Amino acid sequence: KGLLGRIDFFLSETARAQGLSRAEWPARLQRLTRGPLAALLPPEWELWLDGGHNADAGLAIARFFEDSAPLHLIIGMLANKDPAAILAPLAGKLRSVSVVPAPGHEAHAPGDFAAHTALPVSSFPDVAAALVARSDMRVADKNLVSVPNAQGQTRAEQALLHNYSGYGWKDVLQA
Repeated sequence: KGLLGRIDFFLSETARAQGLSRAEWPARLQRLTRGPLAALLPPEWELWLDGGHNADAGLAIARFFEDSAPLHLIIGMLANKDPAAILAPLAGKLRSVSVVPAPGHEAHAPGDFAAHTALPVSSFPDVAAALVARSDMRVADKNLVSVPNAQGQTRAEQALLHNYSGYGWKDVLQA
C-alpha cells in the first residue's frame, strides 16, 4: 500500500485532495523568482528549476513547456544519466543548450549533449555565467524577448535550469 493508503484513518478524502493540491516539490518545475540567479536575468524572463533525471522527467518537462516560448536549457548531468532522456522530448522546444559542470561528480561533457541535438552546445564554468550569456543574447536579437505561442499570446523568454548532480539545490533554493 502507498502512503495515502496508510493514512486513510487520519485524513478525509477532502483533506488529502487539498493537501496534494498545495504540495510543493522543490526543484521539480519550480519557478525561481528571487535570489542571485533570478537577479541576473531581465525582469521579463522566467527561470525554472528541475532536477529530474530520466525519460519520464524529460516528458514531463516537455509537456509543462508545451505552449511556451523556446527554452534556453542550462544543464549539468551526472555521467551515469542519459542526455537523450531530457534532450529528445525537448526537441524543437530549445533555443540553446548550455552545459555546466557538476562539481564533485563525474559529469557529461558538452560533446555528450551535442550528439542529441542539432543546436550548438555551449560550455560555461557555472550556472551564473550561462544565465548571463543567455540573457545577453536578448540585447543582440530582439526576437528573443518573446515568442507567440499557439494561441497567439506572448510569453516571456524562459531559461530552464536543469542539473542532476544535487550540486547545490539547497544553495539555489535558499537564494
